[in-house]
Amino acid sequence: MIESLDTLFCVRGNMFLSQNMLNKLNESFILQIRPPKNHELLTGTNGNWFCPNHGEKMVNKNGYACCPVCNLSISEFIYELTRLNPHLNFEH
Repeated sequence: MIESLDTLFCVRGNMFLSQNMLNKLNESFILQIRPPKNHELLTGTNGNWFCPNHGEKMVNKNGYACCPVCNLSISEFIYELTRLNPHLNFEH
């Protein structure tokens, strides 16, 4: 992710984050005002996820995409990231 136009740009996914998504990720991963919820399973979602704070590739822990450094899960945001902030499809 790189900063661009008051939001973030995902280079690998070739997409800008909405301001709303940027705020949610900042609250959960950067400022840690509220921890992300672990209620959404990864079933049916494919892709490589990276921690918005550490840039580390998320690992699957009991069905949730979690950062190996901070153990926070991005699972709560996967639907919004893939449907409302769509990325290019890529395999890596």
